[in-house]
Amino acid sequence: MESYAGILKTMEDAYVEAGGSPAEMVSDIGLRLRVLAGELYRAQCEAQWIRRQSFPGTADGAQLELHGAQRGVVRRPAERAVGEITFVRYLPLSFDLLIPKGTLCASSGEEAVEYETTAEAVLTAGALSVAAPAQAVEPGQKGNAAEGYINTLVTPVEGIQYASNRSDFTGGRDKEAEEAYRARVMDAYKRPLVTGSAAYYESIAREIEGITSAQAVADGETPGKVNIYLWGENAAPDEALLAKAQEVLEKKKALGATLSVQAAKARKINLLLRFQLPEGVTNDDVKPQAEPVMQEYLRARQVGDAVPAAELLRLALQAVPEAIRVELPASMQNYTAAVGEKPIPGGFSLGVLS
Repeated sequence: MESYAGILKTMEDAYVEAGGSPAEMVSDIGLRLRVLAGELYRAQCEAQWIRRQSFPGTADGAQLELHGAQRGVVRRPAERAVGEITFVRYLPLSFDLLIPKGTLCASSGEEAVEYETTAEAVLTAGALSVAAPAQAVEPGQKGNAAEGYINTLVTPVEGIQYASNRSDFTGGRDKEAEEAYRARVMDAYKRPLVTGSAAYYESIAREIEGITSAQAVADGETPGKVNIYLWGENAAPDEALLAKAQEVLEKKKALGATLSVQAAKARKINLLLRFQLPEGVTNDDVKPQAEPVMQEYLRARQVGDAVPAAELLRLALQAVPEAIRVELPASMQNYTAAVGEKPIPGGFSLGVLS
């Protein structure tokens, strides 16, 4: 794309060629040339933006979501973490005490996260504690909290000494990342959702709450049978979620098909990266850069996906731009696709290249 300065120079050169002398910058013609160059540059930018948004491989934001909608692929929204907060007294009361809905609590630390109760709770006379259902005020993964992490009562409740969570807050999830969503959209374009196809069953399964990845494979021994392998939120789905998925899929299966819904197996990928680094830069310096990138890549892999060595090397160099060279040991060169297995992060270590 030509720059504003380039457009203006082309116009000024054309003016000189046609008129024999340059236009003065403060003259009427000079001002007109600059305004017109600005408008041409703006129109060029808009055309470039339209071209980029016209294809799912380069579109972003709301435009990428429109491409996804054409294939029935909806971007996963952010979710709030949920759990229970227990409100406590040191000595019992002789009357019931109401904990209002919307009572705010928070985690400790510099980046405190707030939580609100989603229903009223009553501390009955003689009792010392009562639990109330609650959720993170803001959606996102940061709302997930370990036991005891929430320990600050933001909204004072007369008669309550302190509050805390006696069990984990879970279910918090960030809005689906752009590239992860793009991969699902592109897959939908490559594999049309024809009723009864593998893509058809996988699409239905991924829309079930709690299911994040699915693989449908025709059974090689029984005609008409489809094996469907599912993965949940960072873990294999439990029996209840599998039963729910079976029920949903049975209602939408192709005529004459037999479905076998089962949990995918975790396939731990242990990564050893060998970096050649500039003098003065150590593995300890670059590990915090490389480890989150590699682990996030593995978490985003789908059931049945391969883990190409070339992609691992590309990500490693992208995460550690100061690296001179990076290699993987021979044992890590062949993480091929495996039916019913979900790649997940395993151990992570760094070696040295001389």
